[in-house]
Amino acid sequence: MTEIVKYRQLHEDDFEEIYNVAFEAWSYTYKDIVTSSYIKNSIDKFYSPEVLQKHNLFYLVLDCLG
Repeated sequence: MTEIVKYRQLHEDDFEEIYNVAFEAWSYTYKDIVTSSYIKNSIDKFYSPEVLQKHNLFYLVLDCLG
């Protein structure tokens, strides 16, 4: 089966999932280095809806269809 890959600009509907992916990635990567509250604060700072909206031009979303 062939999948079609489409890149698109970030939409508001994507914000929650971007936040969740970032939180999971940071938690896994930094769990033995920093506290969970530090991770949460960092994710809130860098991946809040306000930040994602402001820097929308720098984020693309990959959609796989097929």
